[in-house]
Amino acid sequence: MKIKVGISARHVHLCEEDLNKLFGEGYKLTFFKPLSQLHEFASHETVNIKTESGELKNMRILGPVRPYTQVEITQTEAYQLKINPPVRSSGDLDDSSEVTIIGPFGSVTKNCCIIAARHIHLNPEQANNYNLNDMEVVSVKCDTAKKTLFQDVVVRIKETYMAELHIDNDDSNGNLLNHGDLVTIIKD
Repeated sequence: MKIKVGISARHVHLCEEDLNKLFGEGYKLTFFKPLSQLHEFASHETVNIKTESGELKNMRILGPVRPYTQVEITQTEAYQLKINPPVRSSGDLDDSSEVTIIGPFGSVTKNCCIIAARHIHLNPEQANNYNLNDMEVVSVKCDTAKKTLFQDVVVRIKETYMAELHIDNDDSNGNLLNHGDLVTIIKD
């Protein structure tokens, strides 16, 4: 079962309330470019992320707005900020690291920073073709010059999803994987 790789750079998801605090009341994200998942996009807007010990500038905000605010970084960036965010699935923000998000009109400080867990996006038809279920845990074999096996990869199924393994820049760089490369799903 082959699937394409999608590489996620650091980014921010905002809820409506925090978007208004950072950019002004009634502000709407402006479309910059589409993402691989249907209806999702990179916006023109960026924010800075700050901790007591470091700062990451110009982090892209992804749209549309979500019910929660979430900052996704790599372990390398966590070292720069001198924080220890948990590896989590999107939306699981319990005990996540505290950061301050700085926009042009204000700032928001909250526990919302994670390192995104590796995951696979599939729509129901693709999941059926692969014989995979929502929240099933699989492994993914990568046949690059630095062969590796990603374990504990969660399958996420939604009507608007397109087949793709999502990894971050650290996984990509450390395993010589490029956006669009094919990897193999292995049922555990």
